[in-house]
Amino acid sequence: MKLVSRCAFIGMVAFTVTLIAPTQALARLEGLERTVHSAQGTNCENKSETADDTKDNTSGSAKETVSNLDSKPSNKKMTDEARRDLAISLIDKGNFSEAEEILRDLAKKGDSDSLMDHAAGHFRSDKYDEALKLCQEAFKKNNGKHYDKAMIKLGIAECLYKRKSYAEAEKEFQESLSLLTKNDSPLIAIFALEGLGGCYLQHKEFDQAANTLEELAKLNRDVYGNKDIGYGWALFQLSEAYKKAGRHKDYQPIYEKAIWIFRETNRKRLATEFSDPKLQAQLSKMVFGSGNRVGDDSRLLGKSKYFDSIDPEVELPRCAWRRQFRQVDAPGYVWCDPNVEATAVLICVHGLGLHHKSFNSFARRIAPRGIVTISFDVRGFGTYLASKGQDDLQIDDCVKDLKEIIKLIRADNPDKPLFLLGESMGGAIALHVAAEAPELLDGVICSVPSGARHQGASTALKVGLKYIKGKNKPMNIGEQVIKQATEQESLRNDWSNDPSARLKLTPKELVSFQTFMGQNVEVAKRIRKTPVILFQGDNDRLVKKTGTYDLFEAISSKKKTLILLGNTEHLIFEAGQFQDDVTLGVIDWMMFHGQRHHEEVSEADSVQTD
Repeated sequence: MKLVSRCAFIGMVAFTVTLIAPTQALARLEGLERTVHSAQGTNCENKSETADDTKDNTSGSAKETVSNLDSKPSNKKMTDEARRDLAISLIDKGNFSEAEEILRDLAKKGDSDSLMDHAAGHFRSDKYDEALKLCQEAFKKNNGKHYDKAMIKLGIAECLYKRKSYAEAEKEFQESLSLLTKNDSPLIAIFALEGLGGCYLQHKEFDQAANTLEELAKLNRDVYGNKDIGYGWALFQLSEAYKKAGRHKDYQPIYEKAIWIFRETNRKRLATEFSDPKLQAQLSKMVFGSGNRVGDDSRLLGKSKYFDSIDPEVELPRCAWRRQFRQVDAPGYVWCDPNVEATAVLICVHGLGLHHKSFNSFARRIAPRGIVTISFDVRGFGTYLASKGQDDLQIDDCVKDLKEIIKLIRADNPDKPLFLLGESMGGAIALHVAAEAPELLDGVICSVPSGARHQGASTALKVGLKYIKGKNKPMNIGEQVIKQATEQESLRNDWSNDPSARLKLTPKELVSFQTFMGQNVEVAKRIRKTPVILFQGDNDRLVKKTGTYDLFEAISSKKKTLILLGNTEHLIFEAGQFQDDVTLGVIDWMMFHGQRHHEEVSEADSVQTD
């Protein structure tokens, strides 16, 4: 097989299979160094944003510093309050085992604060049964100064929700709300309302979910304002309840308002990176498109009935519970360069276990070429982990989510070609979207989208056995995925320590995932006209090459290309694994097919109109 440079992408035609050995990456472009933005909010929010791709800012030297604090001097010689602070810091940085030792010792005092702290350590380690027992014991004692009854009840409810005991969790969330006092932070009410709404969504009680989530949205707005990211998420969850309740007239304006807030959150973040006042109009145009639709939340009249139950000025006490952190990111993450004119829009969908920021390096690399990249989290991953009712893998709903948002983005960017890129699981999702809504896309870029896996039989057996023991009990499938995905120790560590990555899924979720992936070949047959380019790493030890070949053969479109990349593992575009020759070739492919396909679609529309 011959070696093909990036320029040769333009001439690729149907049924082309080429082996590319990626060259040394080109020198870094000036001005593309990553920027890490600190999240602002309450004094107990997570202050660090995940760094470039899957890398955790708190790994490495930061963790060593905390470890040194633990041993120099011995934490046994510190005051109990100082040891508690140390344990919380360790938990926030993912050092659960070190924190567990301190919290276990402090819990011997038997007061409710120490028990709740210890429970938080278990909760953050996904040991929900152990955490629940400690929370229940703490509620009986109720003799601490950090956690009051409403907070302890919230902890109990969170444990039950994570165990998927939704009926029991529902009662505890309701009781947490009934115990609110003026000494409670509004976040306690917000988390309880969100949890209660999530339980109703899980039970498919959509009208009750809508009523509860209306209160959640109003309380977020009352406390934090109508442009706050938390308000956007509350509206987003509320729109879900409206839609599933069949209240479509209520759904659309609320959904569009949520999307406007998410876009505005991205615009503000980008404005700190591109601060030149002359660039702000272009930046807004790239983020919002030509539509700048703002939605309508006017139906949410009056204050929340829970507003008078709390004091909006009270901050949440420093504690080790995961839910102490408010959302700081939207489910969609935008990259662009306002110094250039936008030439195309690229929607990205991540692989199993990763999240929307995994495309950071790749998106920054292509931004100077005028590509506006928008990466979306799949339900059950990334930002969705803090969104009750949307926090488990709902892969069919993700296809619906993408079709809905792409329709909106397409309408707001009618003059630009729009492409969908997916890697691994994201690639399979991209194929489904292309088959179900070809009119929304000018092309599809799929990296290793096949469900045919190496060691697939043994993995299926493990999942089956776990399913019998408990279909909703999480299993760490991520360790095996990471091991097969790469031999690079640094990438394995970054992936494993990434706080936004999700490596534990339930057997029920995994069965749903494999069922979805098993539909790929039949779905590919329904892609008849859309240009498609498939990528497969020659050294991929996770996805079988033969599976990708079969998918390529199944695609009905004649505008299809298959690229086999020599000396390349599973990840091709995420986690900083992209190669410049491949990346720039993809841009050329997009420009060629996007322009032609856009013209063909426009021509067909004109003929139909005539």
